[in-house]
Amino acid sequence: AMAHLLFAAHDPGGANMLLPVMALARDAGHQMSALAYGPATTIWSGTLETIETPEAEDGETLATALASLAPDMVVTATGTTGIERALWQAARGAGIPTMAGIDAWPNLRQRFTGADGELIQPDAVCAVDEAMRDAIAGEGWCRARLYVTGQPHLEAVVGRLERARAAAGANDDPLLGFFSEPLAEDYSDRDLGFDQYGVLGALVAGLAGLGPLTLVVQPHPREDRGRLEEFLGGCVAPEGITVVLGDGDTEALLAACDGAVGMTSMVLIEAALAGIPALSLQPGRTRVTNPGVDGTGGIVLADEPARVGPAVAGFVGALAGGGDGVPYRPALLDGAAARFLAVIGRELDFSAAGG
Repeated sequence: AMAHLLFAAHDPGGANMLLPVMALARDAGHQMSALAYGPATTIWSGTLETIETPEAEDGETLATALASLAPDMVVTATGTTGIERALWQAARGAGIPTMAGIDAWPNLRQRFTGADGELIQPDAVCAVDEAMRDAIAGEGWCRARLYVTGQPHLEAVVGRLERARAAAGANDDPLLGFFSEPLAEDYSDRDLGFDQYGVLGALVAGLAGLGPLTLVVQPHPREDRGRLEEFLGGCVAPEGITVVLGDGDTEALLAACDGAVGMTSMVLIEAALAGIPALSLQPGRTRVTNPGVDGTGGIVLADEPARVGPAVAGFVGALAGGGDGVPYRPALLDGAAARFLAVIGRELDFSAAGG
């Protein structure tokens, strides 16, 4: 049965994850609305008529929006801001079923925890793979119905990357992409053991003697580009190494580069699944923040400071050999958007049956 679906997101990862699902749902004939906040506004622009609410987390505003839109279901991401949690609560108050997708492995429980530590959950949750579902179920806090759907954005990105790389010519000299993240900002209150500046400095130093080679430093959408530019200005590149700040088009850089370097970014998983050699530098880490990076074959991990230099040298040396296939791909990629949409259908049936 056709339904009126209201999609909502704030963070880039969640907005991107829902985008292929929204396209499928629209093609299937569902009526669509969206509440977009922050980065999601740009990512979703032109896809649907997005409605922005000024007081994002104000329950009264959300209740008014829900009353005027009257959707049959609210489908959200699980971002860092609390907007989705506020929407689940407003929808519950209005008797509207809710479901949410998790786009990445870090901070699973925090996605459902309010500012006061209270757990706030939708009716159903979609996990990326069996390992994520088992981790959530094993912790015992989740009251929502749990599904495994894969990651629709990863499915779409890997398909596009494979096509772009098949059509592209080889680079004259190796091109490395460093995919930064705002770790210094995100973990300022609790030490992670490393941040983007320390890792970038160690990477540039580790490239000595490995040129000619170009390193493109790609800022994260939430990162202070100016601060990164300033840091690079004080970073002396070894002879034969060209270091430039990227223009922000992550996918274009991934499609063009010979190797992807980062810390805990989902981009490393995208790279590995598309057969692009990937290196994760997490020197002196005090915890695993993205188990997906550790669990994806094809990503080389260096988590001790003394290993960074040798790992960079080994990685660049091996680039001539190209990538070597993709590991646990089916659970993540095959038909992920369709599986997510199928769960929406199941939850709508469940709700219609008075579940």
